[in-house]
Amino acid sequence: MLFCVLQLHLFAYNQAQAVTNVNFRAGSKDVPWKIQAKKITVDRDNKTIIARGRVRISRGNKTLSSDYAHYNWESKQMHLRKDFNAKMDSTLLHGEQAKINLETQKGWIKQGSASLQDPHLIFQGKKISKTGKRKYSFTNASITACTGETPFWSIRSAQGEIPEKGHASLWHNKFLIKDYPVFYLPYLLLPVETNKQSGFLPPNFSSSSRNGLGITLPYYQVLNQEQDLTFAANLLEKRGVRLLAEYRLTPGPESKGLFRLDWLKDRITADTEKEEYSKFDNDGLIRDNSNRFWLRGKYNGYLPQTKFRTRLDLDFVSDQNYLREFDYGKYGYEASHDDFLDEFGRDIEEKDRIVRENTWVLRKKLSNNAQFESRFEYNQNSSTFNENFSRKQDPTIQKLPSLSLDIYKNRIWNSPFQWEAENNITHYWRQSGNKGLKLNTYPSITLPLSSKYATSILEAGWEESMYYNQDSAENNSQKMLTRGSASVRATVFGNIFNTLKLEPKTRISPQQKHLGNRAWSEIKHSIRPQLEYSFQSSEEKDVPAYAKQDARTSENKITYSLSNSFTRKTLEVVKRQNSEQGKKYRIQRDYRKFLLLDLEQSFHLRETDRGVSRDEYPRRPFSDIRARLIYNPENLFTLQSNTWFAPSVGEITEQETLLDINYPERFQGYVGFDYQNKMDHYIHRKDQSKLSILKLGTRISVNRQWEFSIDYSRNLDKSELLEQQLGVNYTHQCWNLELEYTRDSHESSISLEINLSEIGEQF
Repeated sequence: MLFCVLQLHLFAYNQAQAVTNVNFRAGSKDVPWKIQAKKITVDRDNKTIIARGRVRISRGNKTLSSDYAHYNWESKQMHLRKDFNAKMDSTLLHGEQAKINLETQKGWIKQGSASLQDPHLIFQGKKISKTGKRKYSFTNASITACTGETPFWSIRSAQGEIPEKGHASLWHNKFLIKDYPVFYLPYLLLPVETNKQSGFLPPNFSSSSRNGLGITLPYYQVLNQEQDLTFAANLLEKRGVRLLAEYRLTPGPESKGLFRLDWLKDRITADTEKEEYSKFDNDGLIRDNSNRFWLRGKYNGYLPQTKFRTRLDLDFVSDQNYLREFDYGKYGYEASHDDFLDEFGRDIEEKDRIVRENTWVLRKKLSNNAQFESRFEYNQNSSTFNENFSRKQDPTIQKLPSLSLDIYKNRIWNSPFQWEAENNITHYWRQSGNKGLKLNTYPSITLPLSSKYATSILEAGWEESMYYNQDSAENNSQKMLTRGSASVRATVFGNIFNTLKLEPKTRISPQQKHLGNRAWSEIKHSIRPQLEYSFQSSEEKDVPAYAKQDARTSENKITYSLSNSFTRKTLEVVKRQNSEQGKKYRIQRDYRKFLLLDLEQSFHLRETDRGVSRDEYPRRPFSDIRARLIYNPENLFTLQSNTWFAPSVGEITEQETLLDINYPERFQGYVGFDYQNKMDHYIHRKDQSKLSILKLGTRISVNRQWEFSIDYSRNLDKSELLEQQLGVNYTHQCWNLELEYTRDSHESSISLEINLSEIGEQF
């Protein structure tokens, strides 16, 4: 029943009376509406309420305001004029006048606008009809995410509908830049909710000296809340149409997958190596196939209705050049490499690797100390899809399958000894060459001992291998082979530390005058010396060729290392969030390991009595000394360095140095140098080529709108440019532009992408 609740003294009168606030109910809800204004007239005979001057009507999260309002509590119609504004849930309404049924929430707004809050889209038109609680329709409207009298971009639509969820449907649309028409679309869908929505993504424009002009047109399709698809057509002027697809799924909190597929009918082929792209013309391979593709993907999760945890890695490519040619853009090699690493914690093979690994792993935990695993590994040789050699001559080894039963450390009765075992059976298969079966078991016993001075771990094991060897089809002979090898490992390490007390330069006490003061108070220096002896017997001459890659290599060496770490303690005066009895400030402690220096070297006992190849290089039992340095005193910069020095030749054999500088929201930069010395017939580094690579880059944010980036790498030894990238990113209130220029010694390209806020960003 519809009724009006007024102040008690008003009921004494039958005629219209003037007041400043009135409460009333419209519909069946218990919560009343409240009207406030300079003057309110209640006419019980005509069942109306008329409000004038700064009218405000509210209930819950709904608020209406204007300079004049007329309400009839029998028809439930509210008519508002002169500067109408309203907030209906998450939608803002504005207009010259409006009429709304407070029970059905249907009505209209003239010369007004409807602003959606998330996504932020503004619909403006001569008349906007409210057809439901959160539903609208309109004619001759303008849609934009920009503010201001002349928005940077807008869409003028002849008519449209805004549903409560899903997409707004727009008919006969003109896309405008600063009021200038750019193109026409007969029909358009815009997302009107924050959940994933299907639709077209912003296009990407590119130009390359090898591929010509290009444009990428992507479309995003939501299958459900757990699965979605992205399709894209990459039109390349000189190459053809490259079709792209991406499939994502998250079937559970611990399960997720990402798969991508490219396909290109290439106009450019190479029947001879002379016709090859100059970047690849010296690798001894050709690429004559025109059908080109790349399938890659990863999945982590559980098999349905089982406790088997599974992991899938796909990396299947049509030829050895595809990844090296298409390594740029959102769908190129570099993007896939980084996305897989971020999502799954593991990447894919380098883009110049000929053999690509594909694996499917199933694991099940049998108990707290045992696990079963099956592994199917297919190594695809990408050079076999053309005429480099026949697939029947492919010698690449496959493991189809490999089954393992691993038993983790178990204590032997009540003794300090522990035992564990690795058990595996693997079927090795390949098109060309011998193949067979390997059964392997490796039990070991461990004795951990510790005292207040040092910790030691002693381990001894025996590996027994059995091979069922089937030679190539030409011989068709079979034989059984067994071999055994022993292993011993002994490790001793300790930990020594000392703490240096510092006197802060500024006084640190919980007082207002010291608020923000910060100083180092302690430095802890930890030293960890470690000595390790490892022995592994091996008879590799008895191992079949297909299993050599999994055989344990012989070893008899002593490794000694010294690790130094420095940790600082910082005190800072900060304000308490919840003050207690006048205690407004407190001392905040912060710890950081700011310096790490490791030194490591090995002494190879087998090298001391080596008798072979003495004429090529003398005995060199000492390995390179590896020095690792990490220096990170504050968040501003980090210095990392790895250096290998060969005492036997008195030279640095390899060095990696990288300096990262970071000033939050303003500047990021890095300088790196990678060096390798040429080494021929050196026992620890065989056939190592000389390499000197300089890498540097920066990201500069001039303000909230402009960001510039530079990445540069060069081979100093060959005086050759490896890669140069220049990027510009401009972010406006309602649009974003990304421009990137890339160049190497063989090719240059430019890429342009424009994103319209609340349109492309919703997908």
